[in-house]
Amino acid sequence: MKIKAATQLTTMKPGILLTLTRFASLLLVMAVSAGTAVQAQTLALQLKAANYNPTNGLWTATVGPNAQATSTLPTLLTNASPNGSSAVVFTGANPMQLASSIDGSSGYTVFAYVKQPSYVANTAYALLGGGSGSFEYRLYNGKQDALRQQQADLGSETTVLTTNVFNLIDATVSSSGGAFRLNGVADGTTSGSAFSPAVSAIGARSSTGGENFSGYICEIDIYTGVLNSSQISAVEAALTASYVTVGPALVIGLASVSPTNNVYAGTPVTLSAAVSGATNTTTFRWQTDSGSGGASFANIGGATSTNYVLNTSSLLGTYEYQLIGTPASGSSVTSAPVSLTVQAASAPTLVTDTTANPGTASVAGNETFSAAFVGTLPISYQWQVSPNSDGSGAINIVGATNTTLVLNNLQLTNSGYYYGLRATNTVAPYFANSSWTQLTVQPLTPLVQLIATNYDGSSVWTDSSGNGNNATYAGSTPPTVASFVTPNGGSAVNIAPGNNQSFLLASSLDPSSGYTVFAYLLPTNKTSPQAITGGSSSGALEYSIKNLKQHYTVEYVADIADGSTNVSTNSFSLVDLAVNSSTGAFRYNGVADGANVAGATFTSPITRIGNNEGGGDGFVGLIAEIDIYNGALSSIQISNVEAQLTAKYGIPGTIATNRPAITAKVSGNVLQLSWPAGLTGWPLLVQTNHLASGLSANTNDWSIVPGSTSVNQTNITINPALPTEFYKLVPP
Repeated sequence: MKIKAATQLTTMKPGILLTLTRFASLLLVMAVSAGTAVQAQTLALQLKAANYNPTNGLWTATVGPNAQATSTLPTLLTNASPNGSSAVVFTGANPMQLASSIDGSSGYTVFAYVKQPSYVANTAYALLGGGSGSFEYRLYNGKQDALRQQQADLGSETTVLTTNVFNLIDATVSSSGGAFRLNGVADGTTSGSAFSPAVSAIGARSSTGGENFSGYICEIDIYTGVLNSSQISAVEAALTASYVTVGPALVIGLASVSPTNNVYAGTPVTLSAAVSGATNTTTFRWQTDSGSGGASFANIGGATSTNYVLNTSSLLGTYEYQLIGTPASGSSVTSAPVSLTVQAASAPTLVTDTTANPGTASVAGNETFSAAFVGTLPISYQWQVSPNSDGSGAINIVGATNTTLVLNNLQLTNSGYYYGLRATNTVAPYFANSSWTQLTVQPLTPLVQLIATNYDGSSVWTDSSGNGNNATYAGSTPPTVASFVTPNGGSAVNIAPGNNQSFLLASSLDPSSGYTVFAYLLPTNKTSPQAITGGSSSGALEYSIKNLKQHYTVEYVADIADGSTNVSTNSFSLVDLAVNSSTGAFRYNGVADGANVAGATFTSPITRIGNNEGGGDGFVGLIAEIDIYNGALSSIQISNVEAQLTAKYGIPGTIATNRPAITAKVSGNVLQLSWPAGLTGWPLLVQTNHLASGLSANTNDWSIVPGSTSVNQTNITINPALPTEFYKLVPP
């Protein structure tokens, strides 16, 4: 046998291994012993990315058969590996067919230098394979895995490969067993197996696809037979030398200064530059042109790190700075210079006077004051408040030491005070003040406020907001007023079933900024939608109770969102909705009712209460109050309004403690029961029980007195033979 120049030859006595190594083309190992057959381990395939043609999908092998893409062609990426070598890029749809199969009846040793950017759990990515029963070598759940294809899983490695970096992986397997290695370290074992079909595909389970590889391959080497540990280490060292060992070059990006490129003398600035490829032996030095316009540069004493704090106290004018990095061996690298302009030292100078946003705040809302100064840094800030327009008697606001001041949950008592910002530094006269600006807080006023006590019982519901936006009932039979029905005994407008009409507002409500709607109510219809607000044309906000949940739509245009809690039909609830084009949110009895919902733009205004356009989805039940505000109120404002409504009507979900008693009269053997006319429609319930036993707690022991829902008085014939009877009036 002829052996080329790179071959290693070791001759030993019979019974000892004779090793012939030629990494460029062939590895042949013969086990020699007296009177026995010779068994060889041969490099059967070597595919290097540099030999792949992305135009026709042909991967020319340096040893063994070529590989040809059978469908989508892999691409070629240059400068892919750590030392800049190329890689073939597989996308999960690129099986490659070998020109001839590789017989592995004596087992295999496979090396691959690969990168997997990511992987999907429980999805296989085959590096090589063949027909059923052949050796399939793949990555599965981020680990190496060996199969006798479609017959038996031989085993997986123990370590998950780091994604998005190259890894050197290898596996040995034969009928007696096998092992995995990762980046030159043992990484688990496999079960032994005999393979009858040969390997015929690269980058897939088979040449027709299946479990296709997705990632980068710099090189794949396949040996027939099982290499020993020293041979494996030698191949790993050669692959590492080919793809890993070259270090990165030193790179220095554009130099920069912070906080800005234009400062006042005395302001500390930081010189910095982004650096890559440096080691702990790389040295750095900053240089300045000393204001020469870049004509010459000199080192800055002590400036020997990539970040340097520069004292500007003695500077005036424009200067350039650059960073030079020098590796322990190799040439120095210089950054592009950066310019810094230094103005004369200055006390704080006002550049933006005090501004207030919004100009006028609302009760429970916020106000933001801001001002801006320039001058020698650092500048210290302190917001102050004064009862006087000239700032006399001003006091510092604790913790207000930024250029912005935010005041939260404002009340009317905060209105009238003056706010200003004082700025201080180390340059005489040391401080300056912004102008004193007055805070104005006005009551949070709804667009319309309809309170049950302001309904006349026939058609007109007078607006309490001060905007004169009265609501007039448009139906045939007007609602009545029910007294003593809310938890604290307040009244409510009682809208009976069947009317399906609405209150029409005197003025429509501008939709451009959205709305916040509050309603203290008790709906009694459990199935049909019940509109709280609506419009006179499509595109308005329709806010309703639908399937017992809060609900809102862009009327006749889009169904937007629902709350998550069932609205009670037995006791009053406080519901509210804040919505604009950005977002929306429901609340129920003072608590968020589900997550924030989609916002909406309304093209038509709210014009109706208790119904939507055209008289559909009429509200049925009791309404104590409805308030509608412009725009989406803040969380503090919403909580403030909720607290006011709860104080006015009682805690939602509780029963009125001072409901009027049922009036009872007895004439002969007739019991006459009567109740306020405003409660017409409320069922009268009766329970029959022995007096000694008293009332039953079981709600099923109560029944409705026939005909009681259409009157406010009924006559009952007394039957002395019956036990005691108990009566109560309940909401419809």
